[in-house]
Parts: sequence; C-alpha cells; structure tokens
Amino acid sequence: MLGSLSRIFRQVAVVGAFVLCLPGPALAETLTGRCVSVHDGDTVTVQTARGREKVRLLGIDTPELAQAPWGERARLFTDRLVRGQEVRVETDVQPRDRYGRLLGYVYVGETFVNLEVIRSGQAVLLTYPPNVRHVEAFTAAQTEARTKGVGVWDPKEPLTVSPKAFRHGGGRRAGQAKPEGRAPESPAPSLAPGATVRFNPRSHKFHPEGCGHPCGSCEPLTVEEAKARGGVACKHR
Repeated sequence: MLGSLSRIFRQVAVVGAFVLCLPGPALAETLTGRCVSVHDGDTVTVQTARGREKVRLLGIDTPELAQAPWGERARLFTDRLVRGQEVRVETDVQPRDRYGRLLGYVYVGETFVNLEVIRSGQAVLLTYPPNVRHVEAFTAAQTEARTKGVGVWDPKEPLTVSPKAFRHGGGRRAGQAKPEGRAPESPAPSLAPGATVRFNPRSHKFHPEGCGHPCGSCEPLTVEEAKARGGVACKHR
C-alpha cells in the first residue's frame, strides 16, 4: 500500500513539474517614457529607456486620417493629451500585434487616455480577446458619448463607415467615386457604427434589425458592444 502511494506521489510530482514548465500567457508589463509623436488618434510613439516604441492604444479604434474630418479631429485630440508628456503604458495579455507595435493602455498622470478618447466620441469600441481588461469601462464611455451625441456620434455629422470597415474597403477617401463599371456600395445601415443589433449570449451571434431571424432571448446592443462580447454577425442580413 505504501509503495503504491509513493508511486502515485512521484507521478503527481512529475506531472506538476511538467505543468509548471508549460508556457503561460505573457505577463503584463508597464513602461514609462515621453510621447514624441502622435501618428493618428490611436497610435503614438513613446521614447522609453529601451528605445522608441510605437504604441497602439488598446480597446479603441479612431477614424483613419483619410476619413475627413473625423480622423484629423481624433489625432488632434490625442495629440493634445499626450505629445511631449511623460506617459505610462500598461500592456494586457497579448503585448504586441502582428506589426510589432506595443499594445497598451496609456496614462498621463491619472488620465486614462484610451478612455478619454472614446468618451469624447473620437473613437469607437474595438477589442480583440484576450486584451479585454477594460472593456466594461470602454463600453460605458461609448454609451455616454452616443447619448451626448459628440464626436463621431454627432447626429448633424455622424461617421457612417467604421474605421475597420473603411480599412477593409481599401482605404478610399470619404466621397471618392467607385471605379467605373462597378455598382456603388454603401454599408448596410443596420451595421453602421452605433446601430442597434440583437445579441444572442448563447450563440454569440448578433442580428441586425430586419434580418427576420427569431431571437427571443437576444439583448439589444450596439454593433460595437456586441463585437466586444465576442459576437459575430449572422448570415441572414
């Protein structure tokens, strides 16, 4: 009996040592430095002790500079907050993107820059798991901006194509004509930024208004809020 127990303990010890050696998620780190340039509303360069780092602000997506006038407005807003300032950059689970940029939450003193940009209406919510530490705060800030009708949510001058959709569309400037021989396209109004969709928490699919799909247990959310919770658009639109 004692011999059997000894063998079991030895096996557990071996398994435990193996588990400890397995690679885990990257640990979050904090860097400090001076912001030396602002490329657009959600990308800045910080001079740190180990060199210059291009930092992509996590959780938000500002209009592209070609999306006039919103892109330049977002860049100026971020520029006023951070350029020339000592900043603190905190990473999340995944510290870098495929372009090698540092992914971070940026602070100037007690000011949470990512949060202020989305709260001011200069950005829309865009999160990619596993970097979702502040998704609840960002969602609340976007709701506040929409309610106030500020920035891209201004009903007199709303952003009609999300930055992500604009990039995927080839980066055409707002109002630029399509090549001849192709029918003009327009984003589906039901999936425009801020549009209300019906999110199914079980299937993690969201349904635009008018798709006709029955969804008795769905929650009304914006497109951005549904995507932040891992939602994907249904195929019925």
